[in-house]
Amino acid sequence: MNTLILYKSRWGTTKLYAEWIHEAYPESDIANIDDFDPKNLVNYETIVIGGRTYMGRIQIGRFMVGNWNVLKDKTVYLFSVGMIHPDRKESKQSFEMIPEDVRNALAGYSKLPGMIDPKKLNLLQKSLAKKHNNQPENVNKEAIQPIVDFLVRNAE
Repeated sequence: MNTLILYKSRWGTTKLYAEWIHEAYPESDIANIDDFDPKNLVNYETIVIGGRTYMGRIQIGRFMVGNWNVLKDKTVYLFSVGMIHPDRKESKQSFEMIPEDVRNALAGYSKLPGMIDPKKLNLLQKSLAKKHNNQPENVNKEAIQPIVDFLVRNAE
């Protein structure tokens, strides 16, 4: 089964998670969306797509919607990375901003804890990080386990 891990990362956390998923499931290919030709989506049966959540939106959503004509026939698992805890209303709202037909067709979704180097944060981001008690150590390899479990089950 052809599996692709496709990610978009601004500060490196989403890339790190994608690399950890690839390490745990080496049968997959991995690509940065900025270097990936969407025409190649047809070569994969299972696609894990990851992107950051920023300003209340999952940034990879536009790519998914724009390529849904191909992705709808694939097994697609989405993960997002952000400072706000997955159980918070704001996290749920960012997921709900993806069109309902796309959300309902996803094979799975995970929100992973994200935090970049605090020196790279602007004043607003520092305030949000403090408000949500988000620290760089919140990024952890164990968070990818539901995604890896999905890939293993899907391959069986």
